Amino acid sequence: MKKGTNKETVQGLLDNTWDSYPPEFYITFHWKNCPRELKTVINDTKFFNNIFFMKFEGSNKPKKIPEFPRRVGLQHFHERHPVTVFRRKKLPKSVLSFHTHTVLSNTHGYFRDENHVCDYINELLRDKKVRSLKKLNNKKHFSVVPFNIKRHGTYNSDECRKKLRLEEVRGKPYFDCENSDLLRIF
Repeated sequence: MKKGTNKETVQGLLDNTWDSYPPEFYITFHWKNCPRELKTVINDTKFFNNIFFMKFEGSNKPKKIPEFPRRVGLQHFHERHPVTVFRRKKLPKSVLSFHTHTVLSNTHGYFRDENHVCDYINELLRDKKVRSLKKLNNKKHFSVVPFNIKRHGTYNSDECRKKLRLEEVRGKPYFDCENSDLLRIF
C-alpha cells in the first residue's frame, strides 16, 4: 500500500481484515525514547514486530516468520501526544512525541486475557538478547485492553469526533501500512 493512502481505503482494508480476523486486544505503547520523527517510530515498530513474531512463531530469523494470515496479525496507528521530558540540570520541557496503538488479532485463543498479553510482552522486554526493546521499559510504557468495536473500530474514520478535534492540534494519526497486517480487497 502506498504512503499517501486515503482514509476510506485504509478503513476498507481494516474492515475487511477485521471482518475475517476479529480484533482481540488493543495495545498502547508509550515509547521511552519519545520519538518525534515518524521514521523513528516506524523503525521501532518494525523491530518490535520482528521480535514479537519470532517469539510467537518459535523462529530464530525474521525470514522464517510466515505471512499474515498464517500467523497473528498486528495493525499499528501512530499519533502524537504531549509528553513532559525531564532533563538533567535543566527545566522540564513539553514535546509532541509519538505513541503507538496496536490491534492484535488472529491469535486463535492463545492469549487468555489482557493480563496474559501483558505478561507475554513483559517477557519479551526482559530478554537480554533484545536490548533494543528497552525503548519499552516496563508495564508503565504500555497498556492492553480487550478490543471494543464501538470504541476502537472507528479509529481512522470521521465518526471519531474526539480524534478529529485533536488532529487540529497534534496532527493526524498515521496508519502504519508498512508494519501492519492487512487482507487485500479483491
